[in-house]
Amino acid sequence: MGELDPKVANYYDTLGQLQYTRNNVTGALTTLQKAVQLDPKNPEFLYHIGVIYAKTGNKTKASEVLKRALNVSSTFSSSAEAKNLLKTLD
Repeated sequence: MGELDPKVANYYDTLGQLQYTRNNVTGALTTLQKAVQLDPKNPEFLYHIGVIYAKTGNKTKASEVLKRALNVSSTFSSSAEAKNLLKTLD
């Protein structure tokens, strides 16, 4: 298996989602942080990392990144989920 291209944020997002589904929350958080670092205005990446922050109990950080995601785009594919999650955090 090859290595990830260090400049392709989508790869990190996909890997982070896979890690999350396999209950590797710590690995997913680290991987998704890299995706957000590479593409900080991608609302899907921000939403994905917001979900993990919420699951780990970091409501402040989750709220921050979910608001950022919705500020970037209020109509991205997971925007309804982001809005619902945000309501549970406030």
